[in-house]
Amino acid sequence: MLRLVRSDLGKELYEAENERYRNAARGLSAARDAEVRLQTLRDLRERYPREFPPRGANRLEQALAAERDALIAGARAGAAGRLRVVANQIDEGRDVIAEWPLHSDRWRLVGPGLTRSYERGRKLYEVAMRDPGVENVHEWRKRVKDLRYQVRVISVAWEPVLGALAAEARALGEALGEHHDLADLIEETTRREDLISKPMIARLEALAERRQAELFADAAELGERIYAESPKAFERRMRSYWKAWRAEAPGL
Repeated sequence: MLRLVRSDLGKELYEAENERYRNAARGLSAARDAEVRLQTLRDLRERYPREFPPRGANRLEQALAAERDALIAGARAGAAGRLRVVANQIDEGRDVIAEWPLHSDRWRLVGPGLTRSYERGRKLYEVAMRDPGVENVHEWRKRVKDLRYQVRVISVAWEPVLGALAAEARALGEALGEHHDLADLIEETTRREDLISKPMIARLEALAERRQAELFADAAELGERIYAESPKAFERRMRSYWKAWRAEAPGL
């Protein structure tokens, strides 16, 4: 939402609020990352049961589970204090929303932010098509998530069409998210030669990379459809939906 109305908020306020929510998210990330890493390994085993290397991988899974449990236990030990800090950050941000200096309730309030998200995502889609490296895919994913949530916000303008676009963006974001999770698992596996042999590491990496290739093929197909328009054409289409909706519901 901050990125959607960024042009009205101004740089200083936008950056301050963005930092508030970034800090809140960091306070919750460690246990989640450990859980995702463990689940990614289990999903890989379930998808490729015959090729999955059981020896060593079982020890790796046990180690990841133990680390996840330790992080959760540690979080619970100090949960009240840490979660209170995070909750306070979010509550304070919510209270400030009523004071945001928004100057319009017309298309110019949301149009520039939505178009910016689409344009950035489209550029990063093109970059990822040329070079599907982990970092490029990850950056593209972040902009896809922006577009998904922002389209969902304005989907009241024409729910059948914009709801479908938000759903497609969600599917794309999930494919790119799983791609990133597999990259994180590969990185973690290469550090675990004390638990798993190099040949077993190589087999795990090969399976992870195979799944990444499948996910990227799906993402490329979705991206081609979602980013088929130029940013100017996308902005014109979204603006026409918005204006038609406001004309039908002038009191909103």
